[in-house]
Amino acid sequence: MRRLWTVPVFAALMLFASNGCAADFGPSDIVAGSAGDVPEFTGPWASEFADTYRAGSDVVRAILEDGAISDAEWAETSDAFIACMQDRGVRVTLDDAYGAIALPDMPKPDAASDAALDACTPDFYAVSSLRRDLARNPDARDEDAIIAACLVEAGLVEPGYSGEDLASDAKQESLPFDNDDPVFGSCIRDPLGLLE
Repeated sequence: MRRLWTVPVFAALMLFASNGCAADFGPSDIVAGSAGDVPEFTGPWASEFADTYRAGSDVVRAILEDGAISDAEWAETSDAFIACMQDRGVRVTLDDAYGAIALPDMPKPDAASDAALDACTPDFYAVSSLRRDLARNPDARDEDAIIAACLVEAGLVEPGYSGEDLASDAKQESLPFDNDDPVFGSCIRDPLGLLE
């Protein structure tokens, strides 16, 4: 299942890219809508589909109603996001196939880019975050456990380091490694090695 502490850490890791500013947006950016009847979703991510459907716009609900996000729906969502940003004078690119974005013309966000992001990200984030979660952890395994296992395999922590250890260390802000370590970033982005 999704761990809340990984969302801000993931967002922080995605904040700066080599070609400009990149960002990842959190669940608070989803715009609440009037969902009416929520379809009966099945599978390991059923509750996340239901929550996103409930909170999403009509566009998001139309995409999610069948319990899947097709490549065509993803392409339409990302194209609409890029066009929305361009309409507001901000050039944006996708840094990966799962919604990490870059603002290549800006070393850091400014008021214009912030306003554009506020206007353009709700539907994009709702779809991209769920799509990324499905791809990186298809069986909705415990986030702490899979990230800890990745850290052990990569040699960043000692064998036996568990998901419980990671959750406790993160809560106490006492991780046994540097927050900025690229191995940690890689394990958060792709703990099971499925996105590469």
